[in-house]
Amino acid sequence: MQHLIKIYNVYSYSELSDEAKEKAKEDYLNDYCRSEALTDIYMEDLKNIFPNSDLKIQWSLNGCQSDGVNIYGNLNINDIFNLPNVTDMKWIGDELTEKEIRTMKFYMSEYQEDIILPMNRRYCYCYINHIDFLADFYSALENIGIRNINSNVLCKIEGIIRKIIKELCNRYERIGEDYLYNISDEEMEETSEANDWKYFKDGSFFANIDLVAKNIILMDVIKNRKGA
Repeated sequence: MQHLIKIYNVYSYSELSDEAKEKAKEDYLNDYCRSEALTDIYMEDLKNIFPNSDLKIQWSLNGCQSDGVNIYGNLNINDIFNLPNVTDMKWIGDELTEKEIRTMKFYMSEYQEDIILPMNRRYCYCYINHIDFLADFYSALENIGIRNINSNVLCKIEGIIRKIIKELCNRYERIGEDYLYNISDEEMEETSEANDWKYFKDGSFFANIDLVAKNIILMDVIKNRKGA
């Protein structure tokens, strides 16, 4: 039995020509695993900002008119009041007084703490403008016997929720486009070195071929040992 060994000329990322580096970056950015990783990044950030909520995300960033990012699911309104503690984005500012917050928390204690953010059934752009928090909450409070409902407070809360979700969707859209379509030479070199990736001269990825070759040799060794 003969073992045939093929020798490859491979290069680290820093050794590639500018043209080969561009190919290496393009192949890396086109890896479908990056889409899954981006979703994980979004979900981890949402959980950090809204720890008491059950929010999900849908996104499409292919450059189409209907593309974008939408956050949907159960939003716990208490998370809105706690936002300054977990983010440097001053979404609430001075829009609510302490008395108005107490009023809203009373309404929540009598009715519910959550609001449903709608899923976009056809596309992925932000759908937050389709909530009707004021009308829904007001009607529910009336039905359970609450009187003298402060509709101005409910209106402010609705405006704040719309503002927060819309700005967050816009931020995620910018982050996603940068993550999926841009990577600097420095970032690509650091990633390649951290994973010990090698490339052919034209920038084609070598690591998977190397892994297959090692597996073939390993199988041959195992077969030889069994036959010995």
